[in-house]
Amino acid sequence: MEITLNDGRVLGPNTAPYVVAELNTSHFGKVETAREMIDAARACGCDCVKFQSWSTDTLYSQTFYDQNPMAKRFVKRYSLSNEALRELAAYCKTQGIGFS
Repeated sequence: MEITLNDGRVLGPNTAPYVVAELNTSHFGKVETAREMIDAARACGCDCVKFQSWSTDTLYSQTFYDQNPMAKRFVKRYSLSNEALRELAAYCKTQGIGFS
């Protein structure tokens, strides 16, 4: 069985591996650092980068934040906004690497 990705890449039993770099919160919420991580993944031969996407509204409940007051600040600091994610997706496209 083969599948075709949005960028036209075909994946299947007789195709080259598709390597996805998991880019965690090491960008500290900074777009420029995230771009550097994308560049490094591309230089290593990765086909795609995957960003964890969450916000203070989606990661934990208000009850959790009420019980852990510092948590909301940390979540906010390490997350990327929807606008930043769109910017990074556009950057990936110009660099020839997939975005997830």
